[in-house]
This record gives sequence, C-alpha cells and structure tokens, in this order.
Amino acid sequence: MPAPHLLIGPLLRRVVGTRATVWVETAAPAVVRVRTAQGAGGSAHTFTAYDHHYALVVVEGLDPDTATTYEVLVDDELVWPVPGSGFPPSVIRTRAADDRDQPVRLIFGSCREATQHATARKLP
Repeated sequence: MPAPHLLIGPLLRRVVGTRATVWVETAAPAVVRVRTAQGAGGSAHTFTAYDHHYALVVVEGLDPDTATTYEVLVDDELVWPVPGSGFPPSVIRTRAADDRDQPVRLIFGSCREATQHATARKLP
C-alpha cells in the first residue's frame, strides 16, 4: 500500500465567518490536518470513492478580517508547503465580521474534463 502522501491540493474551497474548508487528495487512507499560523486548525479522516482518497478539513477558530498562512499534514507529516519550493505560502483570508462594504471576489475552477477518457474532445 502506498504511503499516504499528498496527491492533489490543498484547495481552499470555502471561507465563511471564522471557518474555512480545505480539500485534498491523498495516495492512501490517512488523517489530514490543517493548522494555521494563528493557531486555528482542523482535521479529518479521508474518505474513499472509486479508489481515490479525499479529505475535507474544516478549519475553525480563524480571526475575522485577517490573512493567515497554513500548513497541511498527512498522518502528522508536513506535506504542504513543499520545502524549498520557492512559492509564497498558502493563505486563508477571512472577511470582516460586518462585511457589507467589502467587495466579493470569486474564483471558479473545474476539472470536468480532467482526462482524455472523460470526453471525445482531444486535450493536450
């Protein structure tokens, strides 16, 4: 059985109030934990669908109107950020408690045609 390392992610799915949801795919069943620089965090066991192992981790205890870096651990081993990657750290941004005057920014992504077997169209 392969070691439960990170295959895909992390992907920040949703941030509402003082909570955020982070999605990952791992190589094997595992416990995934997300911890932030400000001490917020959460963990979840992976679930399996069609031999793929996913986790949805709800991070709780975030402060309103802040940006905080986070790390992902799989079975207590740090897997994100990748050491020496040179990329900036991943960040969770929360909105102000009274956010009526804050503009909304939305990013949408899709993997609907992730493989060549999923469509008749040829993808590069």
